[in-house]
Amino acid sequence: MLKQKYVIGTILTILIVFLVYYFFADSVVEDVKKEDIKISQINNTKKIEVVPDKTENIISNIENKEEKAKEKQIEEKGKVLFSSVDSTGRYTILLINDVDIEIPKKNSTRYIPVLGEIEENSNISTFTISISEDYINFLSDLKIKIIDKLNEKRVIETHSYFLGNLDLDSLYNISLYISGDTLDGKIKSSSKIPDFILKSFSNNNQPIVINEDDYKDKPSNNQE
Repeated sequence: MLKQKYVIGTILTILIVFLVYYFFADSVVEDVKKEDIKISQINNTKKIEVVPDKTENIISNIENKEEKAKEKQIEEKGKVLFSSVDSTGRYTILLINDVDIEIPKKNSTRYIPVLGEIEENSNISTFTISISEDYINFLSDLKIKIIDKLNEKRVIETHSYFLGNLDLDSLYNISLYISGDTLDGKIKSSSKIPDFILKSFSNNNQPIVINEDDYKDKPSNNQE
């Protein structure tokens, strides 16, 4: 009888140990599985890259271009930039751009004063023109055209490249020679504007300015 109790007790003990091990091991395995799932989810998470908003950059670039465009203007080919009539009233002298020119918009502009002579058949007359500082870099793209009131069908013109590199602080004397329908030009002389004049403007922080409305003659009605 004692032996049977011993056997039964032993069996119960083994059964209890087995059950405890079974449930404990299963719990550990479940925790390990959950941990593996978390690690797997972390490893499989895709990196989300923040892409810069290109729209803002495009809009900004457009606004910058528009702002720069507002600061410039186009002088279209064939525009009369300056006109004058000689001392006899026979010749109208036109300064014309031969290509489209982009120049900055400004409230005031300095002009280079030019005193000129026109000679045809030994007859000499005088005239004056002013060349804007905006056109200094485009002299080879400008031309001088003369309209003869006695014969308006004549085409008398030449490119102004003969002016070379003009100095904004100088005064120029030029000669235009008419032979038939051919026009030749040259610079006769140049002289610096006196220092005291330049200094007086410098002290006042004011540039030497020629008011276009006061000095520009209106083109002749005979202009082609």
